[in-house]
This record gives sequence, C-alpha cells and structure tokens, in this order.
Amino acid sequence: MNGKDSKLPEFKPDFDKLEKDGAVEELVEALRICKRNDWRKGASEALVKIASKKPPTDTADYTLVQGLVQAIKDYSSLRESAVDALCHHLSKVPSGAGAIPRIAPLLKSARSKVQLAGIEVLEKIGDAKAKPLITPLLKDRDKKVRDRASKALQKLRPRKTSKTKRTAFF
Repeated sequence: MNGKDSKLPEFKPDFDKLEKDGAVEELVEALRICKRNDWRKGASEALVKIASKKPPTDTADYTLVQGLVQAIKDYSSLRESAVDALCHHLSKVPSGAGAIPRIAPLLKSARSKVQLAGIEVLEKIGDAKAKPLITPLLKDRDKKVRDRASKALQKLRPRKTSKTKRTAFF
C-alpha cells in the first residue's frame, strides 16, 4: 500500500454497505485517494446506484456530483449510467444551480466520449450559462463533438421575450 492509500483499510471496502448507508463522502474519498482500479470502480458503481435511487430535490449534493463526474471520466462501462444518474440527481435543481462548473472538466477531456457525456449533461440541465463552456467545442477535432455541441447550443438559447410588432393593412 502506498502513502496515498493510507486512509483506506488494507482490505477491500464493502461498497454494497457503503451504498446502502448512502456514504457519499467516503465513496468520493475512495475515488480521490485510491489507486486500485477495482476499488475505484466499486466506489463509482456505488455512487451511480445512490444517485439513481435518491429522489431528486431542489438542492444538489455537490459531493455526489463530483463523484459522478469522476465516474464519467474514469469508466466507459459506467459512463451512460453515470450520466443518467447525474441528470436524475440534478433534474429538480433550479438551472443546475452551481453544478455547471463541476461538470466543466468533462468538456476539457482529451476523450471525445467524455466530452459528449459532459455536453449531454449540460444540455439536459438546460441552463444557458453553459453556453460559454460548450462554444469552444464547435472547433473540436471530433465531428461528433462539434455536432453535439452545436445541437446543445441551439437548445440552450434563451427564449425571446420581445413581442413581435403586428401591422394592420387596411
């Protein structure tokens, strides 16, 4: 065991128990400090399950958001379920209230699939404040990223509130 793993026990944590206990902070800490891939994946899977089962509220658990973002970045096998869990968790939070900066690292990934996942989450949050983060992806090297960014930006357009002038012709 190296120095970074010193806070964790030498035996494999019981991720099922941590999930049942809703131990988000412990699971995110395991993601942060643990180098063992199987332990990190176990922690990620538990976080996805917690977020999927937790009823959405009008406030975000940013520790949970951080863990789900890490799961999206780290595990292609969990990416879709982590995106779904993150969107579910943020579904009742007004305009993603503060989640956008925490999701932004996904857009800066060197992996296109991670960028696409980040765009999807921001698009589903639906807050136009995400536009400046998505706009640079219109020049990404990957056509799928460029296309998805363009589609998301169209959906994030603020609604026009000005009334159209009507002219009567008599």
